[in-house]
Amino acid sequence: MRPWLLMALSFAPFVQAQDAKGRAAALAQARRDLQAQLEVADMLLERGDVDAAELAYRKAMERFAAALGGAAEAAPKPVPKLEPEDPALRAEEVKRNPPVWARRRIGTDGKKGALRAGGGSGLTESAVALGLDWLAKHQDEDGRWDCDGFTKHDPANDLCDGAGDPQFDVGVTGLALLAFLGAGYTDDGGPYADNVRKGLDFLIANRAENGWIASADPSLAIYEHAIAATVLSEAYGMTRSPRARDAAQRAVNVLQRARNPHLGWRYASNGENDTSVTAWCTQALHVASTTGLTVDPEALKGARVWVETVTEPNFGQVGYVTKGGPPARLERNAKRFPAEKSQSMTAAGIFIRIVAGEDPMASEPIRRGGSLCSDSYGLPKWNPEDGSIDMYYWYWGTLALFQVGGTHWRKWNEAMVEAVVKHQHLTGNGSRSGSWDPIDPWGPDGGRVYSTAMLTMCCEVYYRYDRVFGVK
Repeated sequence: MRPWLLMALSFAPFVQAQDAKGRAAALAQARRDLQAQLEVADMLLERGDVDAAELAYRKAMERFAAALGGAAEAAPKPVPKLEPEDPALRAEEVKRNPPVWARRRIGTDGKKGALRAGGGSGLTESAVALGLDWLAKHQDEDGRWDCDGFTKHDPANDLCDGAGDPQFDVGVTGLALLAFLGAGYTDDGGPYADNVRKGLDFLIANRAENGWIASADPSLAIYEHAIAATVLSEAYGMTRSPRARDAAQRAVNVLQRARNPHLGWRYASNGENDTSVTAWCTQALHVASTTGLTVDPEALKGARVWVETVTEPNFGQVGYVTKGGPPARLERNAKRFPAEKSQSMTAAGIFIRIVAGEDPMASEPIRRGGSLCSDSYGLPKWNPEDGSIDMYYWYWGTLALFQVGGTHWRKWNEAMVEAVVKHQHLTGNGSRSGSWDPIDPWGPDGGRVYSTAMLTMCCEVYYRYDRVFGVK
């Protein structure tokens, strides 16, 4: 048994439960939470991130001690109220700089055309509508999506399951906002204007003095920050809000400073890189560049160089930290979700290559990677029994193969729609209606908000981003 676990269990006498059954349940839950947190810390230690691992161990211990001590869960940090933005300033910005992604707008001919051309349908649009409805109903008044406490919005006799890790409120809030923005909803009008406005204010108000936007431990903050930077950049691109512009540029600047020299990103600026973190950071910079924000082109070039170093040349598989290696898995679910069933890093690598300027029609690594994702073993399948459900993979696979186009995309899209649309909880399923069960490797971390936001975005891909090379 780990020394940390032995130390943690010494707090057990302080457990306060009303009865034996309640005490046993509290102990079991506290132990599960601790085990998950220790696995994250162990993974950081194995990677050589000693400082981050030490901090993660300490945080795990503090949360465990609080849980066993019967302490009430800490109230969320109050979100400062931001002054309303002057509409005249936004209107002036629009005159100087027309918005982008106009085809996302609801009811436009551009959106209908993009939907048909890309392979979408009324079924995918219905899934988007239901997903956004579920997200809107589970947002807190202060603008956040509560990763583990979203069920407070459900009737007492019909609570959703699928709580995530409470340290990722900023991350799942960002994912939910990307789902609204991806469908064309902004804070300047429409049925979800208040949801988007509150969410944006929450992200901006959570910015630390050093510019980072995150609720997680510093060892994992870059994921949340990259998602927030993408949100703010998209909001600026669609509305030309000066406040979103300033917040987005600052967030982008922080990301660029965090990059490891000449390559990509990881949890800390220590010379190491991984494909997963690099993909989120690359997406943020690509979006920012599309909207006209200032982005160093060397950052995208460095990300592409990193992908090249971890791409297996014969088959095109992209590794997480090694050439052709597997994606990351925490110990708690490595057996249930075998890494060999996911090509998430291959898909992320394809996306990075394309937005960094690599033409999918002329690239052999993209062609080979696309084949890995779109063959019978790589396509999305909703099978809870064989460990192949991986919404993280499906998100990057959908983004990447849409950019690739052609046969790879048509095969992927058909399988994605079959796996995703047909397994959404439909109207009549109570509080779960519109959501997806978080039953993939990262479901325990992001919870039902994560799964619903990610799969809603998969169904928006037809009009979410333009194809960089205009393929069909």
